[in-house]
Amino acid sequence: MDILSLKSFLAVLNLRSFSNAAKELNVTQSAMSKRIMALEKELNTNLFDVIGKVVYPTSSALKLESYAKEMVMLGMNLQDNIAESPEETLVLRIGSTLHINHIFFPDILKLFREHKLPFKVYFKQLPTDDVSYELELGNVDIVFSTKHIMTNRNINGVDLWQEPIFIVTSKTHPLANTKNITPEMLSKYPAVLTTSDYSIRNRLDDTMKERQLPLDIVCETSSFITLKQLVDNDFGWSIFPLSLCDETLVKLDTIHLPKFIQICWYSHESRAKSKLMRSFMKIISEWQLNMAKKYPA
Repeated sequence: MDILSLKSFLAVLNLRSFSNAAKELNVTQSAMSKRIMALEKELNTNLFDVIGKVVYPTSSALKLESYAKEMVMLGMNLQDNIAESPEETLVLRIGSTLHINHIFFPDILKLFREHKLPFKVYFKQLPTDDVSYELELGNVDIVFSTKHIMTNRNINGVDLWQEPIFIVTSKTHPLANTKNITPEMLSKYPAVLTTSDYSIRNRLDDTMKERQLPLDIVCETSSFITLKQLVDNDFGWSIFPLSLCDETLVKLDTIHLPKFIQICWYSHESRAKSKLMRSFMKIISEWQLNMAKKYPA
């Protein structure tokens, strides 16, 4: 029984699919099936029943789940801590939501270089809903994301900084030179917005629902690059984090609208004392201060 087999088991268990689990771990479906079969043979039990196209865990699988998660985390900590030389290169796997991935990670890499930390860093873009799953499975060591409710008690979250957010328009939009813009005023104009899985969109939706105001959404997309082009061409107003605003966008003067989003990092509690996380925490405080200065609330 090895860590790779247990990670494969957890992937199938969470995704209820051999093919999706194979994609998740970048292996063929045949290889995934062989790993599960080998694990079943070693444990002398059946772990999954396949009925039609649906994979169902057996009672043995449900019993194995907690042990598998613990063993995966122990294995990752062992890999981090076994090296005797402080100069041995450590592999840090960082997950993040989209706009954080594009804007802030160059700053992280600069700090690695300045502190001469022996890291290899891999970045993985994640939807917010997958944060807990990716950490639990050990696919990432740490995740940077906007703040959200974490139901898994094994996942720890730490507030980093508050990034300002703004309603934006083109320079030729009817609201571009208007002061004290309210939600009621915005509801009368077309909007181009992120999809509803973005925290910045959720903040706006909550405000409009509280006031029972409709949103005239003419386009939804997960790409801020696309949104910026749409705003520039007067398809509608939008809501942007400060880090993605430039001189072509007009940041409106608003009232009764959300002003910031909270940026956090998340990690699995069993990884907190690993050599890798201890090393990483040496620079995270400095990075937090840099970001708070760069994007003050």
